[in-house]
Amino acid sequence: MDDNMRIEISQLRRDILGLRSEVSGIKNDITSLKGYVLRLDSKIDKDLKKICIGDRDGIESIERLTKEVKELNRKMEREINKLERFGGIK
Repeated sequence: MDDNMRIEISQLRRDILGLRSEVSGIKNDITSLKGYVLRLDSKIDKDLKKICIGDRDGIESIERLTKEVKELNRKMEREINKLERFGGIK
């Protein structure tokens, strides 16, 4: 092999390692989002029970849930955009 090929191979290896690192980061972010969704689902159940029994915190619970759902949507949109950049979602 000549020096140019060695340099290209070395650069490709670095690029692959960089992509692996980014994919790993995206996987971790998705795992975090899944955990967040599960916690949010639990909160929704608890807040709905409060609302059903006429708890005064019902309206505040709905407002908190609305904010959390909006935040979750923003986080998910960011992650989807990251995946689309790498061709993971078409």
